[in-house]
Amino acid sequence: MAGSDLVQELQLEVTCSICTKYMEVPVMLDCGHNYCEDCISQHWDRVEEEEEPRQCPLCFRSFRQRSFRQNKSLANVVEIVQWFPSQDVRSTSSSTMGKDPQGRQHLLHFLQDGQQMILQKLQEMEERNGTREEGEERKEEPDPEQQDENITLSRSGSEKPSKPRSQSPEPCACRLPLLNSVQKIQMMGYRASPELFLSSDRRSVRLGDERKDLPNYHKRFDTAPCVLANEGFSFGRYYWEVEVWDAGCWAVGVARKSVKRKGHLRLTPEHDFWTVEMHMGKYWALNTSLALVYCNERLHRVGVYLDYTEGQVAFYNAESLAHLYTFTASFTEEIFPFFYTKDKTTPLVINRSEIEGWIPLTEQTQPSPAPII
Repeated sequence: MAGSDLVQELQLEVTCSICTKYMEVPVMLDCGHNYCEDCISQHWDRVEEEEEPRQCPLCFRSFRQRSFRQNKSLANVVEIVQWFPSQDVRSTSSSTMGKDPQGRQHLLHFLQDGQQMILQKLQEMEERNGTREEGEERKEEPDPEQQDENITLSRSGSEKPSKPRSQSPEPCACRLPLLNSVQKIQMMGYRASPELFLSSDRRSVRLGDERKDLPNYHKRFDTAPCVLANEGFSFGRYYWEVEVWDAGCWAVGVARKSVKRKGHLRLTPEHDFWTVEMHMGKYWALNTSLALVYCNERLHRVGVYLDYTEGQVAFYNAESLAHLYTFTASFTEEIFPFFYTKDKTTPLVINRSEIEGWIPLTEQTQPSPAPII
């Protein structure tokens, strides 16, 4: 990993998502997310005045009482990261580092240790992926007559391309051989939260003006404004796009069939969600450590690429074909497209246009020339 990339990771890690500045007196909530002590205190002051639940602004976990503790380790990292200028997270200032040779040496050792740890984790991940067995074939194909023209997913066969990586390399557009089939599915109304409003064709969803009085069906999300697609996947590779435009708070991705649907949710892999979220004007990959996604422009369409067998979920800017983030996992049950929104005016819309053999890939993920069958 380049030194500037590591510096950027560190700077993002110590940035408060509320004030978007380096954290001052970092505190950790019970959910594991960190904020400035003043920022989270003032945020909770406002929600308490409005008689709303006290939640983590990122994962929306609720807390009965104010509970956080100072994160002294993170405070030390903030102090080190402040050696770098905040105006440009991609570069370092030799003049700033050169003021104190001892401090520069300390920082150099810190970066080298971090780089070694990251490389070790990447090597372990590649070894696990290399020994993973083929996923079993789908037992039953869906009846195409029962599907609407709402979400277009491209499914390929058993030939696998190289794995997308979790870094963000230079994007390019790569043409795959023509895909052997196109499936069309829709959002499933009886699985949707009563807070959501689905269009009649079930291609779009937004937060409703009021909560509907609906039966508490066991597959329905009852509190979080979420909905799943009507079809899940248990093998193969798929790609679909979701239009988000000016929606202010949303998340898209995938979830396991057995995902929790009652009460407050945490949209993280530990809780069977793999998602990218737009919150407070920034894009986040909701993993264990909460990664800030590098995106230099506002997203209008998000591409979601699922490789069930390889255990990967990759996200792209569907307009520029830039890679945003890749999760790795081990799937053992059906995986469903997932949608979350708290926007009442701008809906999430599943892109209707069919994918004609194109898929956004990075240069590291170009497929082999063998045809996909």
